[in-house]
Amino acid sequence: MVSANIFVLLVIQLSVQVIYAANECQFTSDCGKLEKCINIQDTACVCKFGECVFDGNPFFKNNDCSSYTDCACSRTPDSCFCRDGTCENVAWECRTERDCNKLNKCKSKDCRCSTYNTCEPYDCYTETDCYTGKFFCSTLTDQGYSCKCSKNMCEIVQSNPAPPAPPTPPTPPPPNPVKIVAAPNPECETITGRRCVFPFTYKGKTYKSCTLDETSNGKPWCAYETQRDGNAVPNKWEDCDSSVCQVAKACLTESGPDAGNSCKFPFRFNGQTYNSCARFTWSGQNYGKYWCSTMTDRNGNHVNGQGNYGFCGFCENSACGCGCNQSRIQGAAAAQQDTNIRFGSGSQKAPA
Repeated sequence: MVSANIFVLLVIQLSVQVIYAANECQFTSDCGKLEKCINIQDTACVCKFGECVFDGNPFFKNNDCSSYTDCACSRTPDSCFCRDGTCENVAWECRTERDCNKLNKCKSKDCRCSTYNTCEPYDCYTETDCYTGKFFCSTLTDQGYSCKCSKNMCEIVQSNPAPPAPPTPPTPPPPNPVKIVAAPNPECETITGRRCVFPFTYKGKTYKSCTLDETSNGKPWCAYETQRDGNAVPNKWEDCDSSVCQVAKACLTESGPDAGNSCKFPFRFNGQTYNSCARFTWSGQNYGKYWCSTMTDRNGNHVNGQGNYGFCGFCENSACGCGCNQSRIQGAAAAQQDTNIRFGSGSQKAPA
């Protein structure tokens, strides 16, 4: 009889633990309040079916699949996912936004499917929502940045530090999209003589001069035709004539998984915000170099698990924000900095 009672108590205790774990969170933002999700590194803590789990590896990406249909488990799509090029026979919350409509937590609000295959609420409908919701971009106004509501996500844009005025009611769009060539800057032309249009917007970022962002040949470029909303018309861009155009400085990665791409400042990693390249503190051949993120999420966090980082050539480019003297960090200060690192899995190392 005593053994039976002990067995019943153990079953009840385990059941309570399972219920508690399944109710740790509703959305990923809830996980940031848990002790196990604070100060983790090289991984993300996301909300999956009510439980905060670790996910993502910035140093590993496989090539086994590009879609769940490439996987052996494709006949059970609800529990078959292709994540970071690896087939997983494990259920996640969503593959598309339509999957989120099936979850109770999204019944009373609009949800999207995040890059971690979790359903997350829309950040915003207007720019004002980014400030009232106290998103990460709203904390950077004293550093010359502001918020932009793009595809219902709050993004960081460089602008005046003051919050934007309340938006005016939108005007109905024309029956057919109208391509407009805005008043060009007569002093800046492309290498074929087309006049650059400033400002222009590309992938949610607004440019007022030629840019090196996402350049494929290392040369600055501009849009010479824009749509009514200011977005660059696809394929209507060319390299700038550097003899007559002003070029915005950019910090480009010179080596690493995403070499040749531009750094995304500011970016957040391991609970700290960086406005310049950060010191690489893992052991190995890259120890002591400076690195930056080349892709961030809507809150400015470095996107892990996809190799979106590289090492800065900061000695030749002041736009990287860290002078050569910073590479001379020595002695106890550097050693103490390294001992404060806490890894997400405890076994992951820097890429060779």
